[in-house]
Order: sequence, then structure tokens, then C-alpha cells
Amino acid sequence: MHADGLNKRMEQIKELAGLYGKESHEEAVQSAIRLHKRIESSNIITRVFTANAFESLTLSKTPDIIITDVPYGDIVSWEGADNGNVDLLLDSLYQICNNETVIGICMDKSQKNTNEKFKRLEKQQVGKRRFEILKR
Repeated sequence: MHADGLNKRMEQIKELAGLYGKESHEEAVQSAIRLHKRIESSNIITRVFTANAFESLTLSKTPDIIITDVPYGDIVSWEGADNGNVDLLLDSLYQICNNETVIGICMDKSQKNTNEKFKRLEKQQVGKRRFEILKR
């Protein structure tokens, strides 16, 4: 993650907070500020990329954390896989994980994770979205 991208996103969220006055937008701004401070004060090595999760992926290192937002709605769609099958996505991610890798996955509340290869550490529902934290 780069500071420029995070700054741009913070400005977008601040604009939404100003327009709609939602508590969730203000909380997101505060989270982004905390994340920005941590990034500036540490040597965290990050790599952000887009990939087709259903194709074989070779990484030079095993990731410590994977964060993914599953496609939903009319804006984006799945290609080449069962529409919205979170378990297939997790099967694919399993191949690049080790026992220490943590996965944060955000999905539509209608999408279900029944994958038994991962242990659910936490689950939250916010509006129409579900967020789960998993570990292999």
C-alpha cells in the first residue's frame, strides 16, 4: 500500500462523511488515519496486485495476510467460475498460504463460506456485507 493511494482514499471517505454524515464513514476515516501512521512508522513490506484467483499464482514469498473483496452486484462479476462461489476462491488461495497466513474476506451477505480448509477466527456483518477472518 502506498501513502498516495491511502491519502486519495481518505479524501474520498471524508467527502462521503461530509455528504451523508454516516458514522461508518467517520470510523473509516479514523481507521485510515491509524493505518497511515502505522505505515509511515514501520518497515512493513507490502505488495498489492490484481490476479485471477482461479489461475495458478506463483509468489516469491508466502503471504502473511491476504485481504480480498469478493465481486458482487451489477458492477463487477466473476469470470470462468461458478458465480459467487466463495469456497472455490478459498480453495485457490489455500495453494499459496501456509499455517500462519491470515485471510480477510469481504463478501455479500448472500454469499456463503463453507470451506473446511480454513478456520473462521471472526465474523462480522455490516449492512449488506459480511467480513470474515480466516486462518488455515
